[in-house]
Amino acid sequence: MPLRRLSILAAITPMFWVLAVGLSGCGESSLDIPEPISAGPNGASSDSQTNPSGVSVSGEQDWPVQTETSGTATSATLRNGVRSFDLEKATLQELRELTLRALESDQEDVAFQLIRRAVARFPSDTEIVYLQAMILAERHRFRESVLILDELAAKVPQSRIAFLGQTAQWCGEAGQFEEAEKRYREVLKAMPDEPQVHHYLGQMLLQLGRRVEAHRHFSYLSRIGDINQDELRSMLLLWKAFPGDAESSRLVPLSDLAWARQSMGDGSAVEALSRLQEIQTPDAIAFAARIQLFEGDFASAEKLLGGIEILGTNPDYCLGRAMIALNRGKIDEALQFISRAVSLDPSDAECYNQMALIAKEAGQEDVANGARERVKLLRKSVLLGQRLVGDDGENRKSLAELIVVLEQLRRPLEVFGWRSIDLVYAVNAGSISDSVAQERFEAIGRERNALLRSGDVTPDPSFVLCGLRL
Repeated sequence: MPLRRLSILAAITPMFWVLAVGLSGCGESSLDIPEPISAGPNGASSDSQTNPSGVSVSGEQDWPVQTETSGTATSATLRNGVRSFDLEKATLQELRELTLRALESDQEDVAFQLIRRAVARFPSDTEIVYLQAMILAERHRFRESVLILDELAAKVPQSRIAFLGQTAQWCGEAGQFEEAEKRYREVLKAMPDEPQVHHYLGQMLLQLGRRVEAHRHFSYLSRIGDINQDELRSMLLLWKAFPGDAESSRLVPLSDLAWARQSMGDGSAVEALSRLQEIQTPDAIAFAARIQLFEGDFASAEKLLGGIEILGTNPDYCLGRAMIALNRGKIDEALQFISRAVSLDPSDAECYNQMALIAKEAGQEDVANGARERVKLLRKSVLLGQRLVGDDGENRKSLAELIVVLEQLRRPLEVFGWRSIDLVYAVNAGSISDSVAQERFEAIGRERNALLRSGDVTPDPSFVLCGLRL
């Protein structure tokens, strides 16, 4: 299932990784371009018609590029009739212009044939080769596209990071998620503050069920004020998905772990455990153990958790260990694990519910009371977040309530994000003008920057732990 798709024209223009430097003339050596691996006659896709010149044409002639044959030469004419090109004599710029015009008109077969001709005539022009890779990717020939840009990166090393970002996206589109993640992280090493990488990597991790890891990227985006509604909403609930999220193409699960989290969101522990049976990763095992514990199967959960050790990174593991320790009467051990669990995921109401039970057993009634109040706030935030789907103007009331809850939870960066989202709702509803919305958006930005300068961005650890004494 594809991740967030962009049109090829949007991809060719100012995305962050699109050519950090001008490409034309950067390389003189020839680039070997692989032949199509799934093409019909003359290299055209099997669902297209092909004229004698080999240029793919559509049955409908409502696009601005026309191709015609005169003897052995092929010409192309723009619809307005101003210019006519002989494709065998056309300049590099003319071929590029025709290709882009075909793309603008959604004539991908025409663009494909034009770019093949351009590469055959100008094999050392890096801009043309790059455009060919983009067109192949649009035709879902991601392996070839990645190969082309990997080879191009060796010839144009100054654009290696830009190409890594683009090929990471293609690897994700092709379902090669490990390779995509590897490439995104390599880009982040060179460009740690690049928002687009955080968007794409966070989105992929979210759809892979690695929600805590995705949260780290969305937290960064909330710090710089570049975060969308889906990302903000996911920050409200990390251990499982919201009910019905799989119905959204942007949130559809891309792994069994993600499907298990979706099943739990939809209320089916049986389905979730079935999804997790064949997965042997520590995260999946810890999640399965968590489900078993809440189903009352302590023996099976303890057996699962005994085979892994991921204390420092996984809240499901820490919660499971805390519950087992409490069940055995090992209160000090339970306190240690539950404190770690809520520190890793302070959005998890069930963690705080267990904290209340453990704190009561430890004689810390004040902490137990604080944890129970936290549970109420967190469950309310999830309930409100569940309503915030799409751009329905009726969402504004729930959004206003959510902002109050997040303020009580001391999560100001998310508050700023939701206040910005509310401006969009207000404009769409006609409540305020674009100019007023822009002024308020800029004011929110100033507030955010002032908060960041103060350093008072995250809640004090004692607040997160409800004053728990270890």
